[in-house]
Amino acid sequence: MDEIQTRVSLSARLTVQQGYAAGATFLVEHFPAILGRGKEADVRLSDDPSDPTLSRRHARLSLGGGRLSLQDLSTNGTSLGQRLLRADEVVSLADREELWLGPRTCLLVETLRPAGAILQETACDPAPPAPGPGEGVVPLQIQALGNFSVALQGRPIPEAAWETRKTALLLVYLAWRHERPVPAERICADLWPDHHAGGRQALQTTLARLRRALRSGSEESTLPDPVLRQRGSYGLNPVYRLGLDVLSFESAWKRARMASGSSEKMRALEEARRLYAGELMEGYGEEWVLTRRQMLLRTYQEAMAGLGDLLRAHDQGEEALRLYRALLEDDPVWELGHQGLLLTLIEGGQRDEAVRHYHRYVESMKRLLNLAPSAEMLSLYHRLLA
Repeated sequence: MDEIQTRVSLSARLTVQQGYAAGATFLVEHFPAILGRGKEADVRLSDDPSDPTLSRRHARLSLGGGRLSLQDLSTNGTSLGQRLLRADEVVSLADREELWLGPRTCLLVETLRPAGAILQETACDPAPPAPGPGEGVVPLQIQALGNFSVALQGRPIPEAAWETRKTALLLVYLAWRHERPVPAERICADLWPDHHAGGRQALQTTLARLRRALRSGSEESTLPDPVLRQRGSYGLNPVYRLGLDVLSFESAWKRARMASGSSEKMRALEEARRLYAGELMEGYGEEWVLTRRQMLLRTYQEAMAGLGDLLRAHDQGEEALRLYRALLEDDPVWELGHQGLLLTLIEGGQRDEAVRHYHRYVESMKRLLNLAPSAEMLSLYHRLLA
């Protein structure tokens, strides 16, 4: 049910600490309020028009039980502190919170409470989140980047135990959204979008296979049920201590963005580089996978562009060249990679190689995308010629 918009005595102050409109402040007095770059947003945030990372409807700020709450609605993600929120997740906010909308925009969200304030109308508080990764007692390690693999209590689960590809995908899906149970309707819509009436049966069959697969990885006959059902929703049992490489990768990227020193940032980016062993669930073509695969790839490329900048700043030009060339082999139209490689060659005095690389870039963009050189690359080329 949609929330009823109402004026309350409690308000919120939003300050853009980092991003395209750093320094801007917004006072929010009506809830719910949509945050985003679209014209329909209640709090309209400026973004780079040539490369926006904010969604038109990025997040919803609501009021319930005398406290603000936030729901992620975005494509590029929303982070609260160090934690990346799952799609549509609702979290309760403290009176002062740091919020990241996408990879570039950081907001300080402050709850303003006038003395003796009484709410005119409230909504229900969001349900408390389930225990997060690292809080259980049964180790469950999942690798979803590159080749899929799972280890339970340190013992690898054989590939044949999964029976179907959908069984493995359902485990990754539930692990990624580990904070709270997921409604069955949402699971069916994401993983079986074409089944309509048959989606529920497919979900039940796949859940049974998932339980069998995980239990096959343990010699204990009394292993707890790995998947719990709660009021029509499903989630991984919090008794399992979850380790998912995707969550670790996102955490490393977040630490890099928030790092105060270059050495700390470089360590976090190197960790992100190590964790990104390949594309999400390689070989899977479901729409849910494809959307998140592209999102993670953009995040990885942005992280590696930052690592390349740091390597150049620390006079490690050769290592930066190896980084850019390796990544451009996988994605020959990665614009930031071409820019970084060309800058590194220019700064290293390799003028002839820089000219050759620029012309290879022009040829690739024409052949693969039928595009002319970007303004940034043209500027670098003119700098090279000068």
